[in-house]
Amino acid sequence: MPEAAAAWDRLTAELGPTGVLTALDRDVLRVSADAVARYEIAAVMLAGSGPLIRGARHGELVMNPLHHIVRDNAMLMLAFARELGAKPSARSGLRAPAAEPGARLAAFLAEGRHG
Repeated sequence: MPEAAAAWDRLTAELGPTGVLTALDRDVLRVSADAVARYEIAAVMLAGSGPLIRGARHGELVMNPLHHIVRDNAMLMLAFARELGAKPSARSGLRAPAAEPGARLAAFLAEGRHG
């Protein structure tokens, strides 16, 4: 999914130089990038169709199911942002290990770009 690959690139570009990402973070980062992609796709679709749609049974107005997808993935994005240090309040406590962050970042990125 191109949206997930773009989210992966943004996250690693910003968080990689901090030196806090390790190979253990790869799966969390991948799932976070997937949540961003689902959010972006559903948000565009929701904006195009509106918050209410006609129900299938009786044609009554009901909440658009895309709203739930947008909301659920927004919540996931915030949770991952806290875990990965992608929110200002989360970054205040980030501490990189003393080892060379550039070398770890290069290894991390070489082992598995999302896509």
